[in-house]
Amino acid sequence: MNHSLLEMIAEAEQKHLLLLQEANDLLKRLEYIGPEELADLLERRQTLVEWIQDFDAAIAGADCSGPVERAALDSFKIFQQETIGKVLEVDGLVTGLAQGKCSSIQASLSSMKKSKRIRNAFDNAGSVQQHSLDRKL
Repeated sequence: MNHSLLEMIAEAEQKHLLLLQEANDLLKRLEYIGPEELADLLERRQTLVEWIQDFDAAIAGADCSGPVERAALDSFKIFQQETIGKVLEVDGLVTGLAQGKCSSIQASLSSMKKSKRIRNAFDNAGSVQQHSLDRKL
């Protein structure tokens, strides 16, 4: 039995769960997360993704000749597919919510611009009327 492979798989499972936790944290905190916190979170996620990619490359050449190692690796691959699927699902929700928030902000900005144009039109109309009154007096 290859203990180092089993230890690597256990560590990889932890990294996958941490990646899922980071995705869920972003979903929960999306409404109020600041730019610096978001950058930190994305950097942590990128580090995890790179670790997972390196792990995948490492196990591609690993000795899995024993039945215990083969079973552990097969079980891990199922776990990996399910976990990455959940991460992608949560990321899809985050993307949808972020796009909705962006659309809402754009609508608010458009409304504010329209209000400003209306206010400017009233201000200009008022100054034209004032100018007309001054000329009459």
